[in-house]
Amino acid sequence: MSTEYLLSNHDILTVENISKNADKISFLNKAHIFCYDTVDSTNEQGKRLAQKGAVHGTLITAEEQTGGKGRLGRSWHVQKSAGLLFSLILRPQITLQEASRYSLIAAIAVCEGIADAVDLQPMIKWPNDVLLNGKKICGILAEMIPQTDGIDFLVIGIGVNVHQKKEDFSPEMQTKAASLTMFTTKPLQRAVILQAILSKMDVYLQQYQQEGFAPIKEKWLSHCAALGENVSVLSKNTVLQQGKFIGIDDEGALLLESKNGAVTRFVSGEVSLRRPSEQYF
Repeated sequence: MSTEYLLSNHDILTVENISKNADKISFLNKAHIFCYDTVDSTNEQGKRLAQKGAVHGTLITAEEQTGGKGRLGRSWHVQKSAGLLFSLILRPQITLQEASRYSLIAAIAVCEGIADAVDLQPMIKWPNDVLLNGKKICGILAEMIPQTDGIDFLVIGIGVNVHQKKEDFSPEMQTKAASLTMFTTKPLQRAVILQAILSKMDVYLQQYQQEGFAPIKEKWLSHCAALGENVSVLSKNTVLQQGKFIGIDDEGALLLESKNGAVTRFVSGEVSLRRPSEQYF
């Protein structure tokens, strides 16, 4: 399967391919790009490198992960070379409470990067999935090492389904997940998509530093699926509450308005979001 993907798409992630024409991405340095054939997960490798002193902007990519994971400990398996799997090490001087904002920035970057590179228009499913036509094409997982006065580093892992065909997903997942190639006839190159996402990351990281969180929040909401709709908040497939999804607060927590007008705050580490009429959202 992996050889088929590489030969048919002439698509492989290398330091040269990634750094080509990427000189405008301020944090990207050819010397700090690490491309692996196989790792347990790019986030785990990112944490190992960060603990050894890897600098802000270090990029880790892999053709295959043997222990990929998503939020709530869910496994994340992608056929070799079929997906865009990468992690970015960041070392912002921020409080622990601010760290969740970087997942929001990453989600915006994925949506707009894909739009630029592939001319598709994904939407964000709170808190950290990216959807096309209601199906998951990307997951984002941010991990950090907290300190008493902030964080040591932040590793943002992103996995985008790129080349998979419908039959590459299990029957169960065919109703929930898709890939970019299933929505376009254009030839797709993962390095180009990666460059586009990183370019948008650079834009919004700089905007956050210069203007604060308010414009980031508005931009995230503009890409958000189900905003203003009635949704269910679940924990382990059990519905906790239903109401109108009215937005997020400054820490990225979901704000749900009940019929009586009361607003409840839900933290992403605890729960998931679903439209009542859908098996997956």
